[in-house]
Amino acid sequence: MPLMTMIKREAETDAYHVDWTSLKPGDHIYCYRRLNVYSHHGIYVGDYRVIHFMGPERGSSISSSSISISSIFFGEHCNICGCKPKPQGGVVKTCLECFGNLRHLLVFEYGVSQFEFLVKNKGTCSVDQSDDPDVVVRRATQILEDGAGFGEYDLWSNNCETFAVHCKTGKGRSTQALALLDGGVGGGCSIV
Repeated sequence: MPLMTMIKREAETDAYHVDWTSLKPGDHIYCYRRLNVYSHHGIYVGDYRVIHFMGPERGSSISSSSISISSIFFGEHCNICGCKPKPQGGVVKTCLECFGNLRHLLVFEYGVSQFEFLVKNKGTCSVDQSDDPDVVVRRATQILEDGAGFGEYDLWSNNCETFAVHCKTGKGRSTQALALLDGGVGGGCSIV
């Protein structure tokens, strides 16, 4: 990943992170992982809970103060939400700690200008408007409760960002995956 992209992401994480107590149901949240190389996305549904789409190997790498590394390998539940990582992945409802780093939560922006779209990191915003928060939470909950889930996880075309954008707008696309494919060069956000 180019140095400037890493610097932009580090600055964004430090300058724009939000306290979890300011989150509202229907917010599309994300946090950077693995040295800011990629981000994990989900929909905050209230009561310290997030519905998010995890890849098949994601469950074995949750890092949280509520789940120890040994408890993951031995199949124990989170002490806060009772989440037990699924080896096959899928749409899950967990506490914020199982979702990601509470000190570095960010809120994905909708309805940004074309200029913002061009200068911000991919996977952080969309020029499209979000649906009403009640619709967003209902969409995420329906997918969670549907036996089919959100389909098979695919890093490039059906991932956590795609799921969250779909919940917010009824359609989805992951531009952070596209950024990785093109070497992470340039800005831009999700045009869905």
